[in-house]
Amino acid sequence: MWTRGPGSKNQSGPIWYSVTRQLEAAASLPTACVLGEQLGLIVTLRSRANSSVTVNLVLAKSPRYRFVSLAEFGKQPGSVRRSDDALVEHRTAVALAARQTRTVTLPVEPLVTGTVTVTLYTEHQGVKHFFRETVSVRLPGVPSEEHTVLLADVTARPYLYQFLDVPRPHLVVPDSYRATVSLTGGVVGPWADAENLPTAPRTADAALSRLLMTLYEMAYLAPERPRADALMSRLSTAYQSLLTFRRTDGGFALYSGDQPGSIWMTAHATLALAKLRRSPRRQRSLLDTKVLSSAARWLLQAQQSSGLFREETVAGDQRYNDTGDVMLTSHALMALTEVAKLQEDEDMDSADSSETLEQRLAAPGLAEGVASATGLLSVRVRGSLTALQAALAALALAGGGGRAASDARELLSSQLRDEGEFMYWSREPHPLPAYRLEEHVPYLQPRRTFSRESENVLTTALALRAYVALGQHRTEPIVRWLQARRATDFGWIGYMDTLAVTEALLDYSKARHVQKEADIQMDVETAGGRDSLHTHDETAGARQELQITDPSEGLKLRFTGSGVALAQLSVQYRLFSRKEEGDILLDVDAGRHSPNGSHVTIGLCVRLSDLSERRVSGAVAVLADVPSGYGVSAAALRQYVHSGAVPRLVAAELTAAHRLQLVFNSLVSAPVCARITVVRWFAVTNMSRSLSAEAYPLHEPERRSSAMFDVSELSRYGLCDLCGSYQCGGCTASSRTSSAAPTSAPLVTLLVTLLVTLVLPVIPARVWR
Repeated sequence: MWTRGPGSKNQSGPIWYSVTRQLEAAASLPTACVLGEQLGLIVTLRSRANSSVTVNLVLAKSPRYRFVSLAEFGKQPGSVRRSDDALVEHRTAVALAARQTRTVTLPVEPLVTGTVTVTLYTEHQGVKHFFRETVSVRLPGVPSEEHTVLLADVTARPYLYQFLDVPRPHLVVPDSYRATVSLTGGVVGPWADAENLPTAPRTADAALSRLLMTLYEMAYLAPERPRADALMSRLSTAYQSLLTFRRTDGGFALYSGDQPGSIWMTAHATLALAKLRRSPRRQRSLLDTKVLSSAARWLLQAQQSSGLFREETVAGDQRYNDTGDVMLTSHALMALTEVAKLQEDEDMDSADSSETLEQRLAAPGLAEGVASATGLLSVRVRGSLTALQAALAALALAGGGGRAASDARELLSSQLRDEGEFMYWSREPHPLPAYRLEEHVPYLQPRRTFSRESENVLTTALALRAYVALGQHRTEPIVRWLQARRATDFGWIGYMDTLAVTEALLDYSKARHVQKEADIQMDVETAGGRDSLHTHDETAGARQELQITDPSEGLKLRFTGSGVALAQLSVQYRLFSRKEEGDILLDVDAGRHSPNGSHVTIGLCVRLSDLSERRVSGAVAVLADVPSGYGVSAAALRQYVHSGAVPRLVAAELTAAHRLQLVFNSLVSAPVCARITVVRWFAVTNMSRSLSAEAYPLHEPERRSSAMFDVSELSRYGLCDLCGSYQCGGCTASSRTSSAAPTSAPLVTLLVTLLVTLVLPVIPARVWR
């Protein structure tokens, strides 16, 4: 509608016009579903016209989804007129009265897995407005993966041959099997950014991990301007997220809320902020120096007079809860040493610096705190230590030089396990990569997950960093062992382990000048044919992959060129069900439904196993699938956490993968139960008979427990029971939340009729008088 302003062509002065859109529209779709489920695409139309109008609602045709017609089920369309043109698109004419708002639900069924973009548009008075909604479509079942890694080094040889065994599991979900082989130049491997890191909850160490991984990616890959701008935006988001866990006294807590600062988390944050301070000017501009200074001062105030650091509560990472506090003292010493070096460098450059006095680091007593912690640690390390304690203490002492560096070398030598081709640190011997012989040909087998997997990976990563800092030369076997323990193409079994190994590999590649020195071609031969991948200096860090169409005879790989590259075989598939028992015992059910399934209560009970070697756990994560179309608001989850109804529950969220994620700060042998009600937000014909749940120590995922829970009750609701299509005659929105399911009403009527027919004739007449 156009409105003419003051002035006219015969009158001087401005002429202006205002326009009012006669039609407003919005669309929404579930973010995730299972292949085969039918979704209700909700479109809201609002007319601003003063008279009735007719709007054409058009669903664009695509090979990735289809419109669901109720004629397929023998039902007649409803009162809204529609026309079918199967060759082009689906068109629906919607009549709107003057200034009426109307909701129309279009039933859509995705036809492929992955990200499906549904396109529709409104057409009114020759004007089209487009909408694009995306949904992540997966196959049913529980995801599983088997991984094989080979560090190909052709620096001193003309070529290298390797045979890989490709696993072919039985009883998997049809069409879920996928095998890929990839090649990445350099020793660091493909970059694990925030999108493909192992599952990380909304905790301070997860925010810190995203910050550092982004910072390292900017330094290692040196991306071009568009990518650099995107990384800068992600870095800023991660930094602001980390600040939400900062307390008013300068310390950092692992969780949001009223928890006090933690030595373990504050030391982590101090190290991360110090590295941000050392980064180039563009990245460094994000940092408020007062945040780093206050964190260092908080650590100094938490230090005891003897130099010891001791947590008042349980550290979030159970691996740092040792009886002698060697882990915490070493960790805090590393943070204070890094700040001291940073302060020393800035004092030397103060004459040339443009920073004001307020922008410089200020942590009085820093040198004394470092000296007392170093002296105490030098005494404590002479006792009996685990491999992890020895590796972290060695790394903390390695930067001190003199006697401290000598102590670090002795510590590492005492716990080293040297297997020739592999070197690593662990409490007990760790099985090496296995081979299967077939006609005298050795086929490398996929890695297996063993007990203390994350602890051994973290220990060896810390030891590698200490080796590099001490100038030790024999480090290639350590790198080879770490790469052999990769759990996925993009990282190790946990997000903090992925961060620790990435830091170690970056230190190694920088010290050995092998960061981007790779020009390697990998020829891949399978039963289905031959293909090749090539990496060079300009593609270092970029992952290239080939899909294996016929894995029946395994893979034959041939490497030529020069340098070092990482070859990985990833086999992914889905299982119908999975049950595991680890340190955390899990009991899950979803048996409490509202009469029409509009509300489902998921019950999750967890406790520490009686067989666990610990009496109190560290942080524990619990994840459970949520039925498609259901959800719960972030505000409701925050209120549930802050209510204190569930002891030790510190965080809860609905993840992007449509899973309910709970975090407990610790668990004991007594069970703790949480019950969370999810609400149907969208009409979805749920196809899954059961969903999966899992619980594990947050920083030791190999100790996980998993279980299945039944949701078959939800599969009995059809599209019209849920008002999932405008074609359903007489369907109202109240059907979603009515006290009885629509499909049960005819059955109830029939039962009442039979009861009256059979019982009334035998009741004595006097009863009715």
